[in-house]
Amino acid sequence: MGLAGASGSNRTPISYKDQYLLTHIYCRALPSDFGARGNEVKVYHGIIINWATVIFTEELNVAHDYLPAYIMQPLEDGLGYQTQSMLDNTLPFQDMSSALWNISLESKRRLIFDRLVYNPRMIDKKDIDPASSVSRIPLRNAAMAKDGNEIARAVYQIPYREDNSASNLQMSEMISAMADQAAGQNKVDRGMFQKGNKTKTEFETTMQGSNSRQQLASLAIEHQFMTPVKETIKANTMQFQQTGMILNRDTREEVQIDPIELRKTTLEFKMTDGMLPADKLMNSDLLTVFLQTAQAMPAVGTEYDIMGMFLYWAKLKGATWLEDFKRNPGQQQQFLQTVQATTAAQTPPEPIQPGT
Repeated sequence: MGLAGASGSNRTPISYKDQYLLTHIYCRALPSDFGARGNEVKVYHGIIINWATVIFTEELNVAHDYLPAYIMQPLEDGLGYQTQSMLDNTLPFQDMSSALWNISLESKRRLIFDRLVYNPRMIDKKDIDPASSVSRIPLRNAAMAKDGNEIARAVYQIPYREDNSASNLQMSEMISAMADQAAGQNKVDRGMFQKGNKTKTEFETTMQGSNSRQQLASLAIEHQFMTPVKETIKANTMQFQQTGMILNRDTREEVQIDPIELRKTTLEFKMTDGMLPADKLMNSDLLTVFLQTAQAMPAVGTEYDIMGMFLYWAKLKGATWLEDFKRNPGQQQQFLQTVQATTAAQTPPEPIQPGT
């Protein structure tokens, strides 16, 4: 890409001009291309002027092997980077629908500003142009009008016809429906009511499979963009993290960061695709049955953390405020004592056996 010109012997002279095209470029290259030792591929950052003269090169000393530029392509149809986006796919439908609406609106304009044929010797154009419900039109050269019929023939209104306005709007609705099919959308996805003859269970089953296209695009984004970004953040954090105190937003406490100990650990990221509903991560109906079973069978609560399951399901539903109401150890102990005292007060005393 021209970065080899950064070595001293091949440097091209700069032809000074009034305007320059400055380009930042990131690439993988061999150190030997720049007069250094080694043939191991490194990541470089270069600045090129007018795509001819290299004025700056720098080796990026990073722990990962990614270029600091990420490209993603959510839609995959076999055309590579020539694949059009969802917006480009729906633009033809939008243009057709807009054209049909413009035709109908133009017809309505004709209904108000209708076409006329007039005699310029008897009527001035500026007197009939204003769209006023009440107007006074003077008659010029009144001597030319022999009778009322002559005045009536001075202006002739061309009959207004609106034959295809309804069909145009109907075609516009059909084109909008075609755009929804091309994009894999429906009214329910946009928060609108869609009339149907399905029961509640059938509707929920249908909607669970309606976001397959969105999930496919989300998975492509996760694989092409989010995964490299998370790996880059993890590597940069372990390599460049400084010693100091930072705020833990979950516990709202400051924690001491030791980069040496941090490099011994493994950072883990958990992220859904943004289109996956919480019911697919944990079925709420199944959780309800499991909680009822655990209440009837104490052995289930001994084997599994029922409280942890419930809290996990609550966080999936968006209960990010759970930590705000969490009791500290002192409050927990006080609550247990209160429960025990209440239980003891409600428990009836055992009857005294005769002879004891």
